[in-house]
Amino acid sequence: SDDARCAAARALGEVAPPGDERTLCIVAARLLHPEPRVRVAALEALRRVAAPGDARLVRWICMGLEDESAEVRVSALDTLRIASHSSLSASGASLAGCEKAILSICGRLEHSNNDVRQAALRALGMVAQRGNPVALGAIHDLLGHGYYYVRRSAVEALGFLAPRNDARCLSAVMEC
Repeated sequence: SDDARCAAARALGEVAPPGDERTLCIVAARLLHPEPRVRVAALEALRRVAAPGDARLVRWICMGLEDESAEVRVSALDTLRIASHSSLSASGASLAGCEKAILSICGRLEHSNNDVRQAALRALGMVAQRGNPVALGAIHDLLGHGYYYVRRSAVEALGFLAPRNDARCLSAVMEC
């Protein structure tokens, strides 16, 4: 049952050692389950079981950010928030400042679904510090995108990531 799958994912997140490959595979497979609450439980468990520096955690969180269910997107943001602070992460895996995480999240700013873009904006604010050159470079690349909604998301991201009085960012925003 779905209740059993949720409970199993949560239990695995509590009892499996960080980096246990078999557990990671089992729980990651639940991200494809048709029931949103099972996907939520899987995201929570993956954060706890992922080994420090496991790049797959970024991919799994980004899957959650793109999910059709708002509940799963919120869980992905919560997972990202917790995983971006290593002292709070059970596995010690930190995503704060992680270039791969930043680039993966920036890629979601191009998504056609506004909810996904908004989730990506919030996630970017959790992972990238103001002035982060990787995030700013990726965002600048999106300012010339063919779709207005992608450009709008890029400008919004600049609003909370660009350093004050940064000439390049000021110029880019003024040209929009």
